Amino acid sequence: MASSSSHIQPKSSVLIVGAGPAGGLLAYLLAKEGIAVTLIERHSDFSRVFRGEGLMPSGQEMFRQAGLWQQFDALPHSTFQDTEIFYKKKLLARQSFSFAQDTLSPRFVSQPHMLEMLVSECHKFKNFSFIKGVRVTKPLYDTANPHRITGVEIKDKDGTHVTKADYVFATDGRSSVMRKQAGLETPHNPESFDIIWCKLPMPDFLGTDTEKKSVRVYFGNGHLGFFIPSYDMLQIGWIIRKGSYKNFKKRGIEGWIKEMSRHVSDDMAAHLQMHSEDFVQPFLLDVVCDFYEDWSVPGMTLLGDAAHPMSPVGGQGINIALRDAVVAANHFIPLLKTAAKASRLDRAAIDFATERSTEVRAIQKLQHRPPRILLGKGIWLDILVLGIQAMQKTGLNKLVFKNFRFENTPFSKGITEVKLKKFR
Repeated sequence: MASSSSHIQPKSSVLIVGAGPAGGLLAYLLAKEGIAVTLIERHSDFSRVFRGEGLMPSGQEMFRQAGLWQQFDALPHSTFQDTEIFYKKKLLARQSFSFAQDTLSPRFVSQPHMLEMLVSECHKFKNFSFIKGVRVTKPLYDTANPHRITGVEIKDKDGTHVTKADYVFATDGRSSVMRKQAGLETPHNPESFDIIWCKLPMPDFLGTDTEKKSVRVYFGNGHLGFFIPSYDMLQIGWIIRKGSYKNFKKRGIEGWIKEMSRHVSDDMAAHLQMHSEDFVQPFLLDVVCDFYEDWSVPGMTLLGDAAHPMSPVGGQGINIALRDAVVAANHFIPLLKTAAKASRLDRAAIDFATERSTEVRAIQKLQHRPPRILLGKGIWLDILVLGIQAMQKTGLNKLVFKNFRFENTPFSKGITEVKLKKFR
């Protein structure tokens, strides 16, 4: 179906490498404005072992601004009414997600369905094309200006091909080939922990209504686990020390279940053991939280995890990527629509990175804190927990936290204002 803007003669052509959240939304926003967009994806479909699926209000709002709220809201998802926090198997606190009536709530959304929706919406524009199941091997450089990227080299089953454009966006994730090949790679800074992620059938005691489910967090004795009832199954993220995955593999799934059961509540332990044969194969997520100083070279800009790999803490990866896409659209669309000079595009890349750096750095700083505290051992953590319990018994916690609302935290609403501009 042709869009109302499909009659616009494209002034500039764009390549986007990577059809994740940042690449998919940016492709839609550019194509909607009549810019010729080619989106390139390495995988032949969007089904992968692990994809972050937590969306906060700050990320969901980008779909509303893009005019895609109805399509987004129809995707398979679940929302939550509260978080239950357990310390050494016992319930310590329950935090309700109390949101104002007109405020978006956190939700878990099927990312494969979300990406398929974005590409489907992009296909409504004649100036959009999608190449999937191919591998981008390196950027191409202008023969007249060997420092400027003018396209990419693609490899598929038929051989090697060349695709050129006026500008390139690299949204190919934390292991970005484009970032490495363009010389923007910096020393790897891993976190002190990794996450074993898996799925298993949903327990009824976490809620049967898709709109009223409870997230559980277990910590204590150096262990930390998140149990999230998503739209289809229970997702488990179990935090382990960096480099300790070999010990887990030696134990096997049965040994891991036995170890987890020692640190969760009785009802959850029984559920784990009951469904020991129903686990979706556990997946190791190598946790990285990096910030690359340079997000661009002449002719190309990095977005999302390609520019700043995010920790999974606080479910920020998708949200930051979507916000990157909107800010990039604000900076580049006016220039791409008027076939602006290369120097102006390169200046826009720097301005884009400057605008986004404030929020990304602040969120990453916040992401470092919770694991360090919750993975701790020793009497100081017991003292902290005893203090929390004392506050609950005396009612002091209600006084201290009376003005606390999750919807007002940086993890929920972001740090900076991101608003899609209107283009003529």
